[in-house]
Amino acid sequence: MLRTLFVCCALVTAWATSAGAICGQRCPPALGEVKECGVGSHPPCTCTCEGFIVIRFTTSILTNADADRILADATRVLSQKDGPSDIACGAKFVRNAENVLVTNVPANGIINSPTDLDLILVSIPGNAKRITVVNQINYCSGFKPNIIGCSRQGTSQAVVRYIAAQEGILWAHEYGHTRGLPDLPLTSSTSVMNGTIGANRLQVTNGECASFRR
Repeated sequence: MLRTLFVCCALVTAWATSAGAICGQRCPPALGEVKECGVGSHPPCTCTCEGFIVIRFTTSILTNADADRILADATRVLSQKDGPSDIACGAKFVRNAENVLVTNVPANGIINSPTDLDLILVSIPGNAKRITVVNQINYCSGFKPNIIGCSRQGTSQAVVRYIAAQEGILWAHEYGHTRGLPDLPLTSSTSVMNGTIGANRLQVTNGECASFRR
C-alpha cells in the first residue's frame, strides 16, 4: 500500500539566531538552557537543548538506537545551513528518558478518531516533549488515510515509521507544529515546514527558528 506523503497541522509565534556553522553539537548543562555552542565557528551561535520522551506502541518497531539516530538527524536538519536560503538554527534534540517507553493505546496502534488522537497527544508537565510512534494514522484534523505525522500545539506528536533518511525531517516538521508553525504550501519546496516530507525539505527561516527555540 502506498503511504500518502501528508503531514498534519497546528498554528504560529517568535526569537533570533545567527547563521553560520552547525550549531547544537552538544547539549547545554540543562535542558532548555541557552548557551554558546559551535566552538570555533564563525560567527558563533547559540543553541537550546530539547528533551523528548519517546514512546512506541507495543507492536511498533523502534529501538533506543533508532530514536537517537532520528533525533540526531532532526538536530542536523535544523542546525546545519543547507544553502543560501537556510540558517543554522541551534536546536539539539535528545531523549529525556533512559529507554524508549511502550504504550498499548490506541487499539492496534492505529489512530482512527479524535478519541484515539487524544490518547496520544496529551501534554506532559515540565520541559519534556512527547513523541509517540504508532502503526498507522488515519485521523488528524479530520479523517485521511495513511497520514505519516500528526501533532498538536503544545508538547505532543504522533508519527509512523518512515523512510529512514527522512525520519529526522518528519520529527523536526512535527515538532514545528507543536511550536505553532503551520504547514507551508508546496511552492515552499525546500522548507522543513512544507506540507509534505521529502529529502530536500531542510531549510528554516529566522522566524521559524525562533519558534523552534522558544
